[in-house]
Amino acid sequence: MENVKAIKAILRTFELVSGLKINFAKSSFGAIGVPDQWKQLAANYLNCSLLAIPFVYLGIPSRENPRRCQLWDPVINKVPNRVVDKIVSLQQRFLWGGRPEHNKIAWIKWETVCLPKEKGELGLKDIKTFNLALLGKWK
Repeated sequence: MENVKAIKAILRTFELVSGLKINFAKSSFGAIGVPDQWKQLAANYLNCSLLAIPFVYLGIPSRENPRRCQLWDPVINKVPNRVVDKIVSLQQRFLWGGRPEHNKIAWIKWETVCLPKEKGELGLKDIKTFNLALLGKWK
């Protein structure tokens, strides 16, 4: 229980130093190899819920074999989606001007900008659709 008290002191110090607030209502406490009664006591001391085992962390079930490639698909999909969103953001900022701290008004919908030149638009590629097309090419 001394370790649990030390964890709470560390988290409280983090709050005071950083100015951030830890949401213990969204936090869970778990331990392996100790009685359930002690785990519940520790969770109550930390003002959080008790972690149910098996659990999911970053979209990956805890009891799954980490050597299976399919297990990592949710994590891998999140990374390309973030990259695509960043590229689209850079394109939009270039087209419409502005800086990261101050955006200018977008006078045309992004979907319209991505229409072909034959329809009178700029013909920029919709990166999300283009990425799906390229992924389909290799599957």
